[in-house]
Order: sequence, then C-alpha cells, then structure tokens
Amino acid sequence: MKETILPGHEQQSSDIKCSSCGRFVGALTRCPHCGARVNKRLSVRATRYAAIFLSVVGLGLLYWMAISQKIPLIKIGDITPTMNFAYVRIEGTVTSDTRIFKESGLVRSLRFDIHDDTGEIPVTAYQTQARELIEKGLVPRPGDHISVAGSLSVAADDRILLRIQVADQVSLVQEELERTPINELTPESGAVLIEGTIVKVMAPQPGKKQPWSILIADDSGTANLSFWEDVYADIENKNKLIQGQNIRLRSSIKLYKGKIQLGLARAADLEFLDTALTTPTPVKMLQRADDITIEEITADMKGRTIETEGRIIQFQESPTPDKVPSRIVLEDGTATVTIVYWDNVAQELGDKKPEEGIRLQVRGVVDVYKDTVQLKVNYADQLEFYQMPPSKPEAKPDITLIGEIGEPGEGEVVTVSGRLGAPKSIKSGVIYPVKDKTGAIQMLLWDRNIPGEFRDNLVTGKTVTVTGTLKLYKGELEIIPESSHAIRIH
Repeated sequence: MKETILPGHEQQSSDIKCSSCGRFVGALTRCPHCGARVNKRLSVRATRYAAIFLSVVGLGLLYWMAISQKIPLIKIGDITPTMNFAYVRIEGTVTSDTRIFKESGLVRSLRFDIHDDTGEIPVTAYQTQARELIEKGLVPRPGDHISVAGSLSVAADDRILLRIQVADQVSLVQEELERTPINELTPESGAVLIEGTIVKVMAPQPGKKQPWSILIADDSGTANLSFWEDVYADIENKNKLIQGQNIRLRSSIKLYKGKIQLGLARAADLEFLDTALTTPTPVKMLQRADDITIEEITADMKGRTIETEGRIIQFQESPTPDKVPSRIVLEDGTATVTIVYWDNVAQELGDKKPEEGIRLQVRGVVDVYKDTVQLKVNYADQLEFYQMPPSKPEAKPDITLIGEIGEPGEGEVVTVSGRLGAPKSIKSGVIYPVKDKTGAIQMLLWDRNIPGEFRDNLVTGKTVTVTGTLKLYKGELEIIPESSHAIRIH
C-alpha cells in the first residue's frame, strides 16, 4: 500500500507517522486514528525498557544502602544545633530510673537519662516503641550500659533529646552490682544494690498525691525508699511489704531537701528475701546504741550519728515546717542539746508530738549551727518517747512567793515561779525579770553557767520555775541559778 503523506509532513521522520494513514503518532506504537501498527526503530524501544530497568535497579540499590548503612555513633558533647532531626546512635551508662508514664492503664511513654564521658542526654520513647521496649525486656536500669539509636531534637535553648523510633535499635548490657552499705551512700553513688530490713512502711494519705515511703536498715545505717502508686500496683507480693521483711533493692540515689533518698522506678527491682542477708542486720541496730551523755556531744563529732536520751524541757513546733524546723530541747543532768527535725518527720509523727517532761531516746546526726551543737533527726522512728519511773519519787521544791522574800541571808537558796519579762543583756550574761502575783525578782544568767542555746528557749511571757541563790544588788533582789537544770520551762 502506498504511503500517504499529508501536506506539510514531508520533512517528518517516518518513525513518528502512521505508515497507513500518514498522520502523526509520535512515540505511540499503534496509530490512534486508524488502529494500524507503527514500526519503530529498535533504539527507541530499548531506551524505554532500559530506563524502567535502571530505575528499578537504582531504587533497589538505594534501599539496600539504607538498610545496610551504619548509623553514625556520636558523643553527647559533640551535638550541635545543626544536628536537629539527625538520626544518630549514642552509647553510655544509664544514670536514672526509667520513668514509665501511663494513662488509663496504658503505657504512653517512658524516659531515662544516658551519660557518656562528654555529657548527659534524656532519652524518650512514645506509645508503640515504649510498649515494645517493655515487652522485650529492654527497659534500662541505673548502671546499665546501653546503645540506642534515634532522632535528635535540639531546641533553641540548647536543650537536647533523643527519641527512639525503633525498639530493635536498643541494646542493653545489664550491670551486675555489688552490695553497698547504706552509710556509704553519696549523691554521686549512681546505681546501687542495697540489702536490708524493712523498719517501717508509710503509705500515702488517702486522696493525696504522695509516694510510698519505706525505712530500710542494714548493719551500717538507715535510708528512706520512695516510690509512687503505679510502682506499688505492680508489686506482686504486697503482703510482704511489712516490718522485719528482708529485701534486696536495685536503686538510684536521689536528693530530697538535701537528704539522700533511694528511688524505685519499677517493681521488678525490689526482691523479697526468704533467707538471711549476706550481712545480717543486727537486732541492736533497731534498738539503742551505746550511751552518750549530752555533755559528751561536741562540735568535733559533726556528721557522726549518735544516740542519747534525756528529759524534754522545751518543745517548739514550727508554724512553717517546710521552712523552719521544729525544735526539742533535751537535758540529761549533764547538759542540754537542741534536736531539730523538718516537715517529713512531723508528718510521720502525726499526733504523737513531743511533750515537755517526758523522756526521749533520740538517734541523730551531730551538726553545728551558729556555733551551737545540735542533733538532726531525719526519720520519726529515730525519736522514741517513753516514761522511765524514777528510782525515788522526785521531791517537789517548795515554791516561795516573790513578795514574801525578805533580806537574803548569805548563800540562801530559794525556788520561785513566775512569768518572764523582756531580757536585758549585760556583760557576760543576761537578766530576765520574773514576776508572780506578789512581786518581781531579777533572774541573772551567767554565760559560763547557762549556755546560749538554752537561753534561746526563754521567751517573754513563758512561765518558769527557777531555783537559785539570792543576792541583793543595788537595791534589787536577784536569783542566780547554778545551771540550766535549775530552770524548768512550763
């Protein structure tokens, strides 16, 4: 059949025209006008198929490179703002408990901190990744060595965060820890293994967002363990959470109001022991240590834990226990000492408040405040109140009315009772007026006899009973007690 050439198509290549009707078909292999097959040069068809083949091969190579390419390992200290959204790998040591956040019983996220030799970074995983980490047993504990990959988030204020995208890109080497005695714990201890005995269990008050608090003792000292309700809910043998139960605990160290505290992020790190401890807790640890009289407590003993006992002669409950501690003044016949404690102890004591006149056995840490020795109490169980019956009935002194005191004889000793007036400082001492319904007398307290710590408890308006030697000075009657034991504050 003769090829028909349309007007104006004489110069066009035959590859782009239909050989049957002569119309333009371009790259088509069949004419859209008449349906005839159009023969093409081999090079055009080969190019089309070659392009498809090379595209598929190229995509395959890109995928292979993506899955085989190693994720870059970086140091935390080398992270810069330009690395925002970068996908990197970090290796280091876990320095914090893993916090697992739940909502309506479902895991929403988890978070922990990693430290290498250049810095520290928080790591987080959300929902699906967090649940996979828990199911695969990849939740890290303090002290574990970890390698984790994820995307970086670098905020404008240089806050950095690593987000886990794939749970399989987390690998753990769990560190085996040796037992640490409680008295060796420091804020820098990191992850520790504690073996001890439960001394006291304090549950949170109903309706209040408070943690569980457990006092643990070993052969060297005591420490407080704190954990939240979600951790308590995961403890299998809750009935063993009782006084006297031996436990093994893997924990991190926290500071609460300047005090060392043990933390528990998950129930699996708490083990109840049915056998005796490697180093058993001695019974006397929960009782009384060797007697130390108050007079023997010195500033050189600062930081040392001691036990003593005596009679409470003054109690000042703090109106703001989170800012100012409550104070107990204790005397044992040799000297006096002030015992201080904060809000956590006051809450543990509850209605069991110190009362003047009763005896107190105290275990506390020697401290020096404004050049005055005092005892710091960290837990309520370190205060034991009791009455010790005297071997002989105490003879109550005869109270003399101030108005009935005449011309004092040489060395005459009397006992008076009355309200304190405003003090007046003198050289080497202080004078307090004492008034009863019949008159007034000056109570002279010499610095060498009455320590300043005791005088701090003498508040204007308080009632005192004082025994001392009478003296007439410049026409005014004075009573001079020999020591703080001659003064009773009511």
